[in-house]
Amino acid sequence: ASRPKILVVENDPSALERLETALSLVGAETCSAADDAEAAGLIERDRFDGAFVVWDNSPLGAQKLLRRIRRSKSNPRIPIVMLTACYDARAVAEGFRVGATFFLVKPFEREQLERLLNVSRGTMLEERRRYHRVPVRVRTLCVWGTKGREKRVWGSSLNISNSGLLMRIS
Repeated sequence: ASRPKILVVENDPSALERLETALSLVGAETCSAADDAEAAGLIERDRFDGAFVVWDNSPLGAQKLLRRIRRSKSNPRIPIVMLTACYDARAVAEGFRVGATFFLVKPFEREQLERLLNVSRGTMLEERRRYHRVPVRVRTLCVWGTKGREKRVWGSSLNISNSGLLMRIS
């Protein structure tokens, strides 16, 4: 349960295999996509703790994908690593503008990947807590409105998370 679930978008099979192996060695679970369209579908269906998106082969597709991740219901705040084969200041600036959190130049060392995951682990855990729901069944009173004009309703809680309580109204 504590292994971060990372989306990896890379269309080069050998680069994808190296990245999956490296992420596995530092304790991450990977979910891979060969292109931006496949990744977009995964973003809408699944919840991730982070993403690695290759920039070089499809900068326009990567830009659209990063924007889509940032607008998604379940993944808008995840750390996104922009993967690039060479450092291009304009490309990196554009990546940050559309939603990248970090960039990593390929090829990279395992130690670089470990440091990157350690830096982003706090954000990953915070996001995971925000979406994690714990079943709790207690009688609950909900009060809202302004003083003197309050409305009250009784119900029972179904679950609770960092972002609130889900309840069934009587």
